[in-house]
Amino acid sequence: MVPDRGTWQLTAGAAVVGLALAAAAVAAAGPWDNGQRKAEREHAAALGRTGGADHQVTGRGREAAEAPGPAPAPSAPGVLSAARAPSMPAVAPAALADALGPLLAAPGLGPLRTASVVDAATGEQLYGRGAGTAMVPASTVKIATAAAVLSATGPAHRIPTRVVATPDFRAVTLVGGGDPTLDLPRMRTLADRTAKALRDRGVTTVRLSYDASLYRGPVIHPIGAGNDNIAPVTALMVNAGRLDDSTEGAAPRSADPAGDAARAFVGLLSQHGVNTESGPARARPRRRGPPSPPPTRRRSRYSSSGC
Repeated sequence: MVPDRGTWQLTAGAAVVGLALAAAAVAAAGPWDNGQRKAEREHAAALGRTGGADHQVTGRGREAAEAPGPAPAPSAPGVLSAARAPSMPAVAPAALADALGPLLAAPGLGPLRTASVVDAATGEQLYGRGAGTAMVPASTVKIATAAAVLSATGPAHRIPTRVVATPDFRAVTLVGGGDPTLDLPRMRTLADRTAKALRDRGVTTVRLSYDASLYRGPVIHPIGAGNDNIAPVTALMVNAGRLDDSTEGAAPRSADPAGDAARAFVGLLSQHGVNTESGPARARPRRRGPPSPPPTRRRSRYSSSGC
């Protein structure tokens, strides 16, 4: 097969840009040796040692699972099917070293920096810097999660935050769809549309409830206990549950992000002359079946979609 030069350039460029962005982000924030990362280490250390077919330590088999020292992590089932081998020529290791070396030299990465670039088709390591050094893993599960979501829904999918009303429009419910990027400006837009719809029908006082029942299971991971930089996992929140004006980095988080989002929505409605009979109440979980979305015109008026 003749190598596709465009594919090679795109793949190599994406790898360099991705590492550049990661290096820049870490350089700006500095090493994270406390907070969540410390909690992750402590949580991992507290777990019992188990083996895994894909993570056996060299020189130690399953029969040595109870031997002193670190044990391999358990294997997990695959999420996505294996990618097809890319049609691209081999990347010169010297070129990778020239591109990645300066990025890894950034002081913000901390005193110990490691990296490894592997050809996905052959398994050959094309670049390595301390590749054999044992390191505490970063928060990489989000990469697999994002890949699974993109594979299942496609990149054009939007996560809606909706307001639904009773037939007489005397009661409305703010429904969280799980959008972690929902911010105050988009919440304001949703409140503007909702207030207009209510006023057009002569309604200026409503009963407001909120529905954050989309997710099931624990709202706090064990590593989040006592860590005020980790908000409860909920389908409805604004500004990622931040309690200050920050948009990135560590910050104190709300203990009730769904309730806080609903109270913020009440305040935004009141700015348009729409009042609530009482504070927002948590709606009873609804039985969820196949979705029956409203017409596009109505949805555009009463929903705010996020990435």
